[in-house]
Amino acid sequence: MLSSLLRRVDRVWPDGTSLYLLLPECDRAMGEAMLARIREPLTKVLSEEELLAISSVVFPADGLTGGALFDVLDGRSISLPTRPAQIGMVPHAPEAPLA
Repeated sequence: MLSSLLRRVDRVWPDGTSLYLLLPECDRAMGEAMLARIREPLTKVLSEEELLAISSVVFPADGLTGGALFDVLDGRSISLPTRPAQIGMVPHAPEAPLA
């Protein structure tokens, strides 16, 4: 379901109790617009609490490495007894390391 809402370059993967989206070539405004579009259909499968737990980061504004971006996500996420959804928006920047 979620993949039908995304572009061909976007990626989705679960990791334990979290769901991650990689939205390349999105700045914060574009990413927030994508999240708004995605959030509507998610209301059918996620609770209000889970929807509130969605957080996002933007590369390079929030971090230059994958580890730094995940650290920011962890700091922004709300601890839930179920599964929080965490979303990362990473503009394409081949010259900057993302590891």
